[in-house]
Amino acid sequence: MKQRLLVALLLMLCTIPAAWAETVSTSYVDEGGTTHNVTATVLTQSSAASLPGSSTSSWYVVNSDITLSGVGITRMGDINLILADGKTLTIQGGGISSSTSSVCIYGQTNGTGKLSINCSNNSYSAAIHAYNNVSITGCIVEAKSTNGYGISCGNVVNSTITITGGQVTASGSSNGKGLQAEGNNSTITLGWSKHADYIKFNGCSGKMYIKSGQTLYHTSQAFTGYVSNPQPGEVILRPFSSNDMEVNNTGEYTIKTSTGWDVFCDMLAESPKGIFTGKTVKLAADIGSEQAPITRMAGKMEVEDTVVNEIPFSGNFDGQGHTLVFRCDTTTNYVAPFAIVEGGDKAETAITISNLNVVTTITATDYRHMAGLIALQYGHVNVTNCHATVNISSSKGSNNPTDLY
Repeated sequence: MKQRLLVALLLMLCTIPAAWAETVSTSYVDEGGTTHNVTATVLTQSSAASLPGSSTSSWYVVNSDITLSGVGITRMGDINLILADGKTLTIQGGGISSSTSSVCIYGQTNGTGKLSINCSNNSYSAAIHAYNNVSITGCIVEAKSTNGYGISCGNVVNSTITITGGQVTASGSSNGKGLQAEGNNSTITLGWSKHADYIKFNGCSGKMYIKSGQTLYHTSQAFTGYVSNPQPGEVILRPFSSNDMEVNNTGEYTIKTSTGWDVFCDMLAESPKGIFTGKTVKLAADIGSEQAPITRMAGKMEVEDTVVNEIPFSGNFDGQGHTLVFRCDTTTNYVAPFAIVEGGDKAETAITISNLNVVTTITATDYRHMAGLIALQYGHVNVTNCHATVNISSSKGSNNPTDLY
């Protein structure tokens, strides 16, 4: 009798959340932008690694930074996961899998919750996999698999992958793809809600659509409606309105608003080096003002584990006589409207920045290499008919006690 009671108790523990697990009232934003409140189980270092395998639908929230190593999150029922703003769930080795149902991942108001998966476990066919449907809404997701797919849904009829807003990267292995919708009539639908959103993937399998009424761009190529096949290799799809930026068939970009400038900076920062090589970017209007200056820089320099990652602007820029108003209170080196530019190795392959007025204000403490127009330049660069009004305030400190530039 005692043995049967013990077995029954163990079965109960395997099919329902632990009675002592903390639950909280929390919010998430759905694909239509509406905020909802739900009661969710708080994931912790220990509970996330041992979620029950029941077939019931459950809500979970990540409201602290969590790292799982060698394990993942697997359930038989639906997984509804909320990533709280500013918090990160990192999974090393394992993945997230619902063996019979769906995986739904949501962000909150600011969309800064993050899920980072590096899946190397052969028991997971993808970093994120669901038998029926996968949906990601308004959060940051990095799903990488070294032996399968980045994000996939199962092989039943009408299974779906739906991404609505956020910054999503899906990386499959050499034998897999970033996005995979298996089965007859299975589909992938991609959309956006903010201009900083993007979807990055290395190949896709299944019928792919752009959300109705929206347009996504890969460099100068626009995608609407049904997408047959973007192109081999890595694709980065970004949203922007033609009211903010236009791209013509020759790859000429025209920036119309401050939002368009931000999209230009996003494209440059997140794309492979040389995305604008051989192309021209123009201003169609004054960008920024004294009351609302732009703060984004074209080009970036990052240092990761002593490795310097530089992505310079390498195209031609024509201000067409318009003014760019830029302000930065800096916490880094190399600050200017154009942080890094790179021209050709010969005078005849120089790039040109022309017909541009800049009003630049930079305030820095203990940092160096600030300028009104270009902070760092490689190769041959021609600057013609440009006018700069510059106000730079910088002071020496413990990092740079002897020199400022």
